Amino acid sequence: MFVFACRAYPERSKTFKTKTAGKEWAATIEADLARGVDMVSKESRTKTVGDMIDRYIDHYLPIKDHNKDADKTKALLLWWKERPGAYALANVTSASITEIRDELRAGKTYRKTRRSPKTVNRYLAALSHCFKIAVKEWHWLNRSPMENVARYSENGTRRTLHLIEPVLAELEVPAKVRHLKSDLVFPGVKDPAKPLNSREAFTNAVARAEIDNFKFHDLCHSAASYMAMNGASSSDDCRSAEPQDTGYGEAVQPYQ
Repeated sequence: MFVFACRAYPERSKTFKTKTAGKEWAATIEADLARGVDMVSKESRTKTVGDMIDRYIDHYLPIKDHNKDADKTKALLLWWKERPGAYALANVTSASITEIRDELRAGKTYRKTRRSPKTVNRYLAALSHCFKIAVKEWHWLNRSPMENVARYSENGTRRTLHLIEPVLAELEVPAKVRHLKSDLVFPGVKDPAKPLNSREAFTNAVARAEIDNFKFHDLCHSAASYMAMNGASSSDDCRSAEPQDTGYGEAVQPYQ
């Protein structure tokens, strides 16, 4: 039996029956590191989201500065523990967190009402900081899956949307005949003072196209991919992808 350790990552080792197999493995790992491919640590495979939350609550919250909201933060994290708590950290992705975020927004509170974007953002902020500590202080992960999870824009917050020429040309058509009771580009049908809710139109379009499991937010990722293939820079992608309409009269932007 031969034990090989990767020179560029000393804590990474593996046992092989042959020396040749070990050398090939070490060479592959070092090549991945040279290309910037993330390594999966032992802790991320053996520790769960629940383990991370428990350690954060037991050891970090008691010493956190400005900790007047510790009880509220604990309650938010315990909610997350009930959802992806059994997941190994290595198996948690931005997509899985985003799916749970959407379920959280669509779900009902004990008052039988939907959670507000501000409330959902508090849940995301609590989990995001938990992952941040796990990455930077405990080294359980190489990066946080929260990096690519978007948060909701709260009502009343202004956002800038970069428009291309074809879109501007289309907007000029309704602009020629404005609603007398509204300054909105797309006023609501029943109440012109409120923005048009595109939920029904989008839902019907998806149904006609016979597409399953597709959300308005998915269009953002498609747009960014097409822009990248056509030579746009990463910063261009980000500017054009913000905000991202969810189809429910709300917008989401990358979580910081």
